Amino acid sequence: MTNTFGVGAAANGLIDYMLDENTEIGRTTGTVNPVVCECNDGRINDIRKRAVTEAHAREAIARASEEFAEGDVGAGRGMVCHQLKGGIGSASRTFEIGGQEYTLGALVLSNHGLYRDLLVAGRRISEEISKEGRTEVSQEEQQESFEERDKGSIIMILATDAPLNERQLKRICAVVRLDLGEKVLI
Repeated sequence: MTNTFGVGAAANGLIDYMLDENTEIGRTTGTVNPVVCECNDGRINDIRKRAVTEAHAREAIARASEEFAEGDVGAGRGMVCHQLKGGIGSASRTFEIGGQEYTLGALVLSNHGLYRDLLVAGRRISEEISKEGRTEVSQEEQQESFEERDKGSIIMILATDAPLNERQLKRICAVVRLDLGEKVLI
């Protein structure tokens, strides 16, 4: 995951890494089709600097582990969620199927939403803060930053070790979209 103008560098870094790891790629085996997800962080980052490099992608691959930093790091550094400083986060749950334990994990890069629509535990935060006389984000700032529509995106990556079929995977993805607040037909 990276910002919009970092997609090319991240793809090239991934390709270089794979070529270094397997000298037969493109010769006797298939090629590499890199997948790079992006969110536009231009609201709080000067993306024209194109600061993300191929070396950053290779470093991210080298540092990949079960334990990782969250929040204002990597692709999360320039994210804005509900008009507040956003970032990157994760969650996971374990569950049993047939007496065997499995894990479902999620990695989220959020860069969307209006402050007035933020719900926490089913309560609209902007209304609660207004009642208390505090305003974290001014009405003027909300109006300037966004017209009536929100412009943004969110990346949600799910992974599991459970033996699920295509239909079950689609249902899990639908539940995640419902949690985000989108209408989904299964």
